[in-house]
Amino acid sequence: MTTEVAPGAIAHSADLFSAARDQAFKAADQALAVLQGLAGMGGTDRSGHKWRTDYDNYVGGESPGQGLTNSMQASVNSLGRVSELLHATAVNHNNANTQSQIGPKPPPQEAPAAASDICLAVLPSAEGGGAGEPAWWSTIVSYLQGWTWPNGHQDQLRRASDAWREAGRGFRDAKRGLEGDAHSLGAIAPLMDQRSPEMNAVVATCNKAANSLSTIADGCDVAADMCAAYAKAIDEAHSKVEHEMVVLGATVVVTEVVAAILVPLTLGASEAVSKGIDVARITATAQRIIEILRAFAAAAEVSALPAVAGAANAARVLGPELAEILSSRATIFGIEGVGAGGRAVDRGAAKWLELAGGRQGLEGWKPYGNLTEEQFVAKWGSRENRRYPGENYAMPGTQHEARLAPGSVIDRYGRPDGAWLSPEGTPFAGRGLPPESASMPHTAYRVGNGPLPPGYRIEESRVAPWFEQPGGGVQYRVTGPNGKDAPSLDPLIRSGFLVPAG
Repeated sequence: MTTEVAPGAIAHSADLFSAARDQAFKAADQALAVLQGLAGMGGTDRSGHKWRTDYDNYVGGESPGQGLTNSMQASVNSLGRVSELLHATAVNHNNANTQSQIGPKPPPQEAPAAASDICLAVLPSAEGGGAGEPAWWSTIVSYLQGWTWPNGHQDQLRRASDAWREAGRGFRDAKRGLEGDAHSLGAIAPLMDQRSPEMNAVVATCNKAANSLSTIADGCDVAADMCAAYAKAIDEAHSKVEHEMVVLGATVVVTEVVAAILVPLTLGASEAVSKGIDVARITATAQRIIEILRAFAAAAEVSALPAVAGAANAARVLGPELAEILSSRATIFGIEGVGAGGRAVDRGAAKWLELAGGRQGLEGWKPYGNLTEEQFVAKWGSRENRRYPGENYAMPGTQHEARLAPGSVIDRYGRPDGAWLSPEGTPFAGRGLPPESASMPHTAYRVGNGPLPPGYRIEESRVAPWFEQPGGGVQYRVTGPNGKDAPSLDPLIRSGFLVPAG
């Protein structure tokens, strides 16, 4: 297969990934510099303990290597690693071209020095450092059954919210730099024009690193919302408690005036009545304050709920896909990469194919079966002109209505909402897919308890041998009301029949 590659275009993409890495690092570093000065912003009161625990667990407060901050670090470092790999790929292609020339050859080119991995600061805990109680709190506290004044720092919480929000904007700006605009194709689109065996995996890996920026930006927004919502809940609780104390104060003053008038006439009996009235009113006020503080505790817990989904998304950034990138190092190949007759042999593909080949289910997989790449293309067509199975996708006699048990997991390679899926764990070779699918997104769904939408049907069959793969695995074909492949799985997700498994 002819290799048509512009090393300069790949190097330019590498530079854009390097710039995105620097921009994301700056955004993270600036945010953490602010957040490090906000230790104990959540206070120490009983009502807010759940919020502080959830927030610390989510962002990684006092927990090195955990939480959102660790995901930010992984995202930034993956951008640097992709830049390094792209530069090495560009150099490998350039060296293969120059070293295959007849006559004197220039010395092999070397790639720029790779950026060092960054290590972000550890955030302090939000627990501790309460703002203190108002002076009048001591007059009511003994009636509150252990409930305490909400003593988080609203101003610090709002500063934290602003810092997280700004970090999210920085990560989104870095992503936009990779996507391009009216004046630039960005970093990934030019790679799709390159014709070389490793480019499918190159593009897939670049997309993984770039998409992590969006995940992190969304995670920063979750942290910002948590801080802002908690500050608002404290404000509202303070206002309501203070209102109850103002009402109580006015009642006590009136009672004392009445007692002063009655004392001379009753020889002190009215003073006892006054004190009885005061205790009763204080007890009633305390009960209302307890209800306010209970409502505040519930509001604080609700404000921390987004951390559950946010933590799942942030953890995904540290999943196997980025881990593969972070564990990779580029290799520069020199003149030993030139084959007989001066034909360039692109050994730069090795690392990218390794990234694709490291996925679960690809063990022992042969991309072209027992054919060479040239023989495979001659039989099955190039990627742009693949010859697909059509109606011969299944082993004869194996098609029947699928019965998917709730809780079972099915998955696919390719665009996330495609109509063809298999049980989780089905070997790649058993799916009968073309080689480029191995480097495409892998998406899993859990079968839920919702109904299959009206008109939709799921057929089960055994995969026919295609693309030099043995097939034989179980496959599910989702068809829509028109009897053709469903254009999207969204209706099944909305009905609850399928739930993204993450």
